[in-house]
Amino acid sequence: MPRLPEQPIDAIRDLEAQLRFAPRDALLRDIDRVERLCLTIEPGVQYPEDWLCQAVTGYRAQVSHPRVMEGAALLASMPVLLQRLCEYAGLTGAEAPGALGLDEVAARWKMSRATLSRLRTRGLPTLRVRDGRRTARVVVRREMVEAFEAAHVDVKAERHGRFTPAEVSRMVARAARYRRCLGWSLNKVAGRLAARSGRSREAVRQVLQRAEERAPAFGHAPPLRERDGRVLMRAWARGVSLQAMVKATRRSPASIRRATNLARAGLLRDLLERGVLESGVVDETPLRAKPANEGLGEPAPATLDELLAVARARGLAVPFEERVRLGAYQSLRRRAAAGVEGLSRLHPAASALDRIETDLRWAARLKAELLRAQLRVIVTTIEARLGGPIERAPAGPMVALLSEAITAASGAVDSIDAARGGRVAAGVGLAVDRVVARRARVSGGPSPGRAAPMGSGRDALPDWTRTLCEWQRWLEPDARVRPVVLAGGPDDADAGLLAARFGWGGRPRTLAELCAELDIAENRAPATEQAALRRAVIAARRA
Repeated sequence: MPRLPEQPIDAIRDLEAQLRFAPRDALLRDIDRVERLCLTIEPGVQYPEDWLCQAVTGYRAQVSHPRVMEGAALLASMPVLLQRLCEYAGLTGAEAPGALGLDEVAARWKMSRATLSRLRTRGLPTLRVRDGRRTARVVVRREMVEAFEAAHVDVKAERHGRFTPAEVSRMVARAARYRRCLGWSLNKVAGRLAARSGRSREAVRQVLQRAEERAPAFGHAPPLRERDGRVLMRAWARGVSLQAMVKATRRSPASIRRATNLARAGLLRDLLERGVLESGVVDETPLRAKPANEGLGEPAPATLDELLAVARARGLAVPFEERVRLGAYQSLRRRAAAGVEGLSRLHPAASALDRIETDLRWAARLKAELLRAQLRVIVTTIEARLGGPIERAPAGPMVALLSEAITAASGAVDSIDAARGGRVAAGVGLAVDRVVARRARVSGGPSPGRAAPMGSGRDALPDWTRTLCEWQRWLEPDARVRPVVLAGGPDDADAGLLAARFGWGGRPRTLAELCAELDIAENRAPATEQAALRRAVIAARRA
């Protein structure tokens, strides 16, 4: 499903905010007006804000100091406004009969999808329609396609094809001579070759950039790609210093930070696009309650014996704590979804990413405590199906069964709506019962009347508190760090900082909150965190 484009002009963004909750009939009329505007705005003319408001809504706004927009920028923003109004109105494919998809328009005009996307900056009026609950696509009405053709006679003009291998070879050879004899930069060479070949500067620059990756001639390192950003992100999470990454990649610190931030933003957007995070109303009330802020981040029982002891020692979950933690868990996911929707695609802010990631770590800690309170339910449900205590079954299969049961219980927590009330135990019990019943059908299950071999009980259990949520794959630090921190090392200052940062003993903190609490300079906060992580990993290796 294509993402909604971002609106670059502040005045239009303010207009969108006013129209977002307008009646659907009014939005449909606004959509028709914006489509016509895309074909009438002239690039060389300046347009005031109040004129635009009247042209879109039919009502003239009373603005004391109207902002003025250049026609070219306004023309590029109109398709963005159009798609957002379609999303607010919930426009369906049936309401745009005969509309052409982008592939059909590209085939009609004999151009690539990339070239077609550039035509949107010239005011190509694209609609966003939904064919189902979650499926959205971008289309253009047939009459708008014909009108755009008439207004832009160059749309169907003959275009250059791809560079042939011979053209690429000649271009690269000339670029090498320019570099060797004149000392020109890659960008300046691209401009010269573009003028000689009649191609665009960007097309030539990309050809030279690809050649540069294979055989560097301009002293440039190859561009950092998304995969490189994720590698850098993992290195950052393991405490690798920024100076070491600069030396390894031959990039500036700013380039490394941007590549890392883009990789972080890409992973968060993937959660949103796959429905792991869903938008909704954010209720901040449970986030301020004591159960949502204290008693979080305890490690999971390390062995089967420990888990059974914890499960049998715990009473039933306290209804107030459960209600608060479940409400806070869902509010944090929604707040994170709203934050991801607001991220810039080209330059995501590090502070915004940190706020979102901290909310997700906090949500994971709350989910772990919700499940820890249900360990007794999980164990009793398994024993009821097996017809006897878990201790009588082989320890190895029981470890695997408990891990699968906890995973199923985690899914049950996600399906509960805190606003509707109800207890977590009901959903968890049903989910675990289905897992045990399925296993019994596959393996035949232990016979209640026959003694099973005794397990050691010392079989190690995987740390399920680190795998409850998808985002924990990259937001949790090295598994060796938490034991070192909880043991008080490598030193008290590092232990306190990392425990507060990752929520081991309370809610996780953002870097800005750590600066205020621990009196750390804001510009030194990332480096301070990296150094503490690095020392903790080194201490864990030596232990």
